[in-house]
Parts: sequence; structure tokens; C-alpha cells
Amino acid sequence: MTTLSSMNPIDIKYYTEIELLNLAILMCLESDTNGVNNILYKHNYKIVSTVGIEIKGDRASNIDEDQLNRYKNVPLEQFIYLSGIPSQDLNAHKMETVLMVNSSRLSYVRDKLEQYGYKFSILGLDSDYLTASLDEIHTIDQAIAHDINSNPNILSTITPPLIIKFDKESDETVIAAEVIPEIFRILLEKRDTFTVDEIIENTYCSVPYLLNIVGSDVKSSVNNKIKRCLRDLSKFELDKNLIWDSIDKHWKLKGLDYSTPAKLGEKLKNVYNNYMARKSSTSPIQENPDQLSLFDYENY
Repeated sequence: MTTLSSMNPIDIKYYTEIELLNLAILMCLESDTNGVNNILYKHNYKIVSTVGIEIKGDRASNIDEDQLNRYKNVPLEQFIYLSGIPSQDLNAHKMETVLMVNSSRLSYVRDKLEQYGYKFSILGLDSDYLTASLDEIHTIDQAIAHDINSNPNILSTITPPLIIKFDKESDETVIAAEVIPEIFRILLEKRDTFTVDEIIENTYCSVPYLLNIVGSDVKSSVNNKIKRCLRDLSKFELDKNLIWDSIDKHWKLKGLDYSTPAKLGEKLKNVYNNYMARKSSTSPIQENPDQLSLFDYENY
């Protein structure tokens, strides 16, 4: 068997930032989900919209001193307020920032922390051996460190399910892969209008309450990406079918036959394939001059 030490860095499978984010969420759910041990939940951790676990995906190359300093200065009061913990006694709580990285980059991140003089715990996940480890040197919560390090096989899947489907760094084709099927799902319900908020709620995240606590910067970015995706589709693949109603502030669907799921399925496949072909093509595509410009969407 190939060992990690003998592998070329190019051969190593790195979890992306969004994969690590989803693994962190799965570890905090009320039950084991899709092959991920909910070990953080068992130690009374919960998901709040602030800095707690900082994700560093792929090669974790974007670590700088200013960023680390921000993690150090997050106030405990903010954690308590956002987590909904009944006790407001600051002495009854402990807070720690944990950096979550690919295990093969753990030593690199540790060196960076020592270089800048910061003492944060590092949670490493290994996609080759499906194991986890927690650097105990700076860990406040020794119980969870012991639990993780003595039971490292907390994963049973190399590809985590995407509770959060995309983020502000995601490519537009990733967004469209969620948005296009959702448009056709609405048609299956015999509906011909929908709002942007509805699309966001049904595509961004499969755990409804998480959308309500996600950070405002992420929410704004996701909102804008989905808007751009819908505008794009309304100019090309769905130029005769998807129309923005600037008065009622919703999208209208027309001219699509939803009498049978089979007809809709075929149209969905064609729209998606044509969209992907257009995005991968280097040749320019002319817009339909009858379609609205970006300025028609400024209040949308």
C-alpha cells in the first residue's frame, strides 16, 4: 500500500474548503450522518454563525498574521449570544479557535502558527485513510482531543455529502447545477412563478435552519451569485421561458410543457447540457436583443 510519506504532493487527495466545511457541520449534527461520526455534537458543540472552526482547504496556503489575529480577538460574549447558551456567566464557558485542515498540511499550518506566535488547535482530516487527528498541544478541551485521537476513524466516506452545496468561492457552473434542477422542480409542482429567496433556500443548504445563521457576507455573496445565474439563463438557455417580473419582484416561467415529468426531464437535460457546453466554449455567444439588460434588474 502506498504510504502518505512516499506520495507525490500531486497524488494527494485534498479536501476542498467546502468539503471540510460540510464535514465540520456533519460532526455537529444530532446523529451520525452519511458516514461521519457526530463527535463534536457528542461533546456539546453546536453550529453558530461566527468564527469557531476556521476552514483551510486544499493546501492551506492562505494563512497570514492579520487573519490569525482576528481569530484571537473574537469576544467570548459573541459566542455565547450566538449559540443561545442560557448561562451568561463568562466564567462558566471556554472558547477556542480551531483550524481545520487536510492532515498532510497539518505540520505546515503548525509551523505557521509558531512563526506568528499563535496557539490554536489544529484538526486534521485525512481523505486517504479517512482518519482525523487533533493537535493537543494548545487544546483547551482535552476530552474531545482524547476522543478524536484515540478513535481516529470518524469518517467512512472519502466524499462528504454537501449539506452546504456551494459558497462565495464556488464556480458559476456549480451554482447552476443546483439552480437549474430547482427551476424544473417548481414546474413539477404546477407552478409558474418563484422568488429568488425561494431558490436560495432550496439550493444553498439542505439543513433549513443553517441558512438563518450563516454569516451576512456569505449570504450576500450567495444571493448575488444566484441572481447572476438566473439572469444568465434568462438570456440564453431559457431566453423564451424565464422572465423577470419587475413589478411583483418574482420570476415567471412560460412556454414549458410540464404535462408529464418525462417531457420536463428531457428539457432539463437539454438546458443543463447546453449551459455547460456554452460555459466551456471559448467562442462568444450573442445575446438575444429582446431580453432585459442588467439595469432592468437593479431592484431585484
